[in-house]
Amino acid sequence: MQRKYSLFVPLTLSLAASLLQAQTNMPKQSLKTNGQLIYQKQKNADSLRELFSEGNFYGRLRSNTFYFAYDNDDATHDTQLISGLGASLVFKSAQYNGFDTIVGLYGSRAFFNESNDAVGTLKAGKDMLSRFDYANTGSKSMGVIGQANIGYTYSKTKLIVGRQLVETFYTKSNDTKMIPNTFDGLVIDSKNIANTHLKLAYLTKQKLRDHTDAHAVLMVGDANSTSSLKPQWSENDDGAMHKGLTYTALKAAGKPTDAPLIVLDAQNSSINNLKINFSSYVVPELLSQVMTELNYKIPLKGFSITPGLRYIEQFDNGAGAVGGASITTTGLGGYKDAHSLD
Repeated sequence: MQRKYSLFVPLTLSLAASLLQAQTNMPKQSLKTNGQLIYQKQKNADSLRELFSEGNFYGRLRSNTFYFAYDNDDATHDTQLISGLGASLVFKSAQYNGFDTIVGLYGSRAFFNESNDAVGTLKAGKDMLSRFDYANTGSKSMGVIGQANIGYTYSKTKLIVGRQLVETFYTKSNDTKMIPNTFDGLVIDSKNIANTHLKLAYLTKQKLRDHTDAHAVLMVGDANSTSSLKPQWSENDDGAMHKGLTYTALKAAGKPTDAPLIVLDAQNSSINNLKINFSSYVVPELLSQVMTELNYKIPLKGFSITPGLRYIEQFDNGAGAVGGASITTTGLGGYKDAHSLD
């Protein structure tokens, strides 16, 4: 058995400045433990000019270092060291007649020795550069537009169109490295129903943290989708991605290679101490899933206990026949039906 030693050293510095340099006792942004930023409440603008002049810039500097060490290196266990520096600048406008906009620029620079640490074997540190870009251009840097969207708010419902962070049970920004995971599409976020939060998302593209271009939500690139080197890194190459859903396999089966991700997310707290969560997603002609969760808070003296129950079920809408039951290309023997994702 291999023993592994790992070290992760993050450093984050957040800066925020108003266009008008307004003084306030409230912080303009705060950072949650999962890397998600909480921004100061937007101001209301009285003109199109104030939509921008009353907006805020939010800056952030980051440094990450990842070190993995094994007792003995072999084909699947490789000692690695990679560091990186990153920065972001996000502009969040004021709100004018219900409209607002967000634009976010993100950059990252990785530092590692390719002769000792092959880019293809990098683990958590791989998100500090684009492996696909490095294989084709040698670049260890990334510069992307991570957010670019327009929002419209009416009552307690907001519609957002463009590239954005989408936080639901099934979609996360995972902003723990340099660049967040983002989606291109339409999101409706509503709290109009009492004690209920609803979110509906129609997402046409995804851009993983280590990509400079948006890509398909549920497709693995191959030699028929691009003529570039390392085509398997060109589309969705996340570790949890089903490796059998390649461009060629989907095409041969008559399935879409650019299918959208449709997500419905809901939370309700109408019953005292009970929180009900529901979430579902559909990738048309391929896959769908539903999740229901109940959490009940039991107040006690000085503390509380919250037991929870979660149920998840997945439905195969055609993806199993294309890529098989296993998310890898091996290990099908343990399944009742090796060609079903139910």
